[in-house]
Amino acid sequence: MITPLDNKSLIELYDGARRSIFRIELLQSYDWPDEADRIAEWRATGKVSPSSDSQWKEVADQIAAGCTNTLLHVIDLPLNDYLRYEFAAYQANNLATGQDVRIALRDSHPALAEIPSEFALFDDTVVWYRYDVTTGVKLGWELDDDPAVLASCQGYREVAMAHSKPLLEFIDELKDGQR
Repeated sequence: MITPLDNKSLIELYDGARRSIFRIELLQSYDWPDEADRIAEWRATGKVSPSSDSQWKEVADQIAAGCTNTLLHVIDLPLNDYLRYEFAAYQANNLATGQDVRIALRDSHPALAEIPSEFALFDDTVVWYRYDVTTGVKLGWELDDDPAVLASCQGYREVAMAHSKPLLEFIDELKDGQR
């Protein structure tokens, strides 16, 4: 059964995860209203300052307590400006918490192009992330308790992990012209 989630319920899933959090991103750009200043900073300096949002300390504390946390972004080349910004933001925030940020090229395996929607796995719970694929505007989240969907998402995770690289390794390969 699919159940819509509000922001509070999603945060409770993040906070309640004990073993693992895995999130997969599929879009090449997003429209997050709170990113405008950070994107402007990146355009002016090539860098993104670390966020002062308390969520990052909470993520670091959860990782330190033994909960793995992976963000895997499936992308296409060449990189667009948004992805270049996002890579800088990942370095300023996500990596500093200990989060495992990984990049997979969509064309590296046919299954990566077949992932139907962004999702997160909180231990053994599936949450679909819904976006307008043309604008990148977030539409909401849905909890899906179907065991077959869980198995499918776990399979997508395994394929994506097998065909991904850690962010910094991926960036180094881009700089070296290996991609």
